Amino acid sequence: MNTETLQILKTLYANEPRQIFFLTTAGTCIWKNHISEPLKTEEECKALLHMLHANAGTQTFWHHSLLYAAEILTSPELDCIILQISPEPILTNIMKESNSHALCQDFLAEQRKTIFNISVVMEHIYNEVESHNIGDLEQESIFSDLNDVMYCCCRLMKQTAYYQELCKYADDMYNAMEPLELSSVIMQFAQNCRETLGHCIELRLQPEMNLWVLSHESPLCFCLLCLMTQLLSHNHTNLTQTLTIRTYTEHNYAVIFLYQKKWNDYDPETEPISQLQPSNKNANQEHYLVSSVISNFCKAYDAVFETIKNETIRGYQIRLPLHLHNSDVQLHAPRKSRKRSTFLNNYQIMLYDIADYQFY
Repeated sequence: MNTETLQILKTLYANEPRQIFFLTTAGTCIWKNHISEPLKTEEECKALLHMLHANAGTQTFWHHSLLYAAEILTSPELDCIILQISPEPILTNIMKESNSHALCQDFLAEQRKTIFNISVVMEHIYNEVESHNIGDLEQESIFSDLNDVMYCCCRLMKQTAYYQELCKYADDMYNAMEPLELSSVIMQFAQNCRETLGHCIELRLQPEMNLWVLSHESPLCFCLLCLMTQLLSHNHTNLTQTLTIRTYTEHNYAVIFLYQKKWNDYDPETEPISQLQPSNKNANQEHYLVSSVISNFCKAYDAVFETIKNETIRGYQIRLPLHLHNSDVQLHAPRKSRKRSTFLNNYQIMLYDIADYQFY
């Protein structure tokens, strides 16, 4: 490619919002634009081309457990490959597109309505059983069936709970920051988890008091739920699991650290979220959704997500910039909800498969 042609291409792609690489057909990078995400180095670009086999057209690829779109244009006459990459994960872009966002919201609303109608019927049956003189064994059997129905509802809603959370990041109101004192948030989060998990999980808290951040309680708690499900889903024993949540200060950050000690039959292949996606198809989909939620949270609240693993522990931590708290600003009081409700909450939905929670 001569200098004049290269200059024309640079001008043509000067305002391109995607990450652009110009490469020779041999894979040598000639030029790239100023956008630095998601690929950081020329080596990553070459590895991607090798993986995609330099086929022209639009393809998708995994990078840091997230799915991106890549468009490849080839020109043998110019000895040039133009690689165009979406700077944000596909799911993030879809949620920001108004029509897709509206369709997703409509689907979620319809599902919530259906699940709500089912749970209303379940509660009606429950009340009917309680109001009649039915033997204990028969009553226990009916309540067990009611619980099975509600667990199925949780299973149906778990995946869409991620999509519902991702939709919220397109809402400026949802991204509005509020001062949070982490120990209060973590203790309320732990209480909600304990009500759902029962005795199958031992949850230990090590909070540092008076750590303030600017964030939003709802997305923060949902992120913690995502990380809990990732940690707890790798248990291969029937023993009660122990999970520790610690908060502490490090430099100018408040750190939330969730971790487990490695058990005796620990499988080194089942690590926390890492650079690679899981091989199991269903696990891969949930893994991608978890990664997308964490990525959106970090972008919205200037947070940093890290995986921690060594010889003794495995876990995750979220770093949030410390906030100098104004004593005149008060935390809102957490809302209490009754245990048996026709509304399924995120704790029931996200933790249903590892909990001993009973709806009835």
